[in-house]
Amino acid sequence: MDHIPDSRSRKEFLGAAMPERYSFAGVDKDNIVISTIKKSDDQDKFILRCYDVEGKDMEAGLRWFKGIRHLSKTSIIEDGPGPAGTDDRVLVKKFSIETLQFDGTQGLK
Repeated sequence: MDHIPDSRSRKEFLGAAMPERYSFAGVDKDNIVISTIKKSDDQDKFILRCYDVEGKDMEAGLRWFKGIRHLSKTSIIEDGPGPAGTDDRVLVKKFSIETLQFDGTQGLK
């Protein structure tokens, strides 16, 4: 790509429709940290790992740039999915690392 002058933002120069800042994923509680986002090893799903840093059981809301469907808890080796809550909320136990899998509404392709 050509050099973009400092006096113009990438958005102005390229005519981009997206904002200059955009969150790919997020959580609505300050004590929950997302540590991993990846494609599932064996399925057409996403894996998200998060953990609590304050020693509190907490129900957290998840945000994903394309939406979340079929949220379930799984193990660190991605076997035996089980219920996690609603499609955008999950209970994170104190000091635990939760491994979640879900479908993004637009899929991976």
